[in-house]
Amino acid sequence: MWSTSNDEISFTAHVTLKPGDDRAAVRREIEKVLKERFGIHHTTIQVESEAETHEGAIFHR
Repeated sequence: MWSTSNDEISFTAHVTLKPGDDRAAVRREIEKVLKERFGIHHTTIQVESEAETHEGAIFHR
């Protein structure tokens, strides 16, 4: 997360999903929560499967 100006915050994340999770639905829900709860409108969210996640990734559940 970072500020691009005095009134705009940007957020970038990689999200790892379990097999069968709906990537589009998860991304929409994350964007909705960031917008409604934190006022973050500019997001870059990379959705990955467990197989696509690199070994050094930090996980928060």
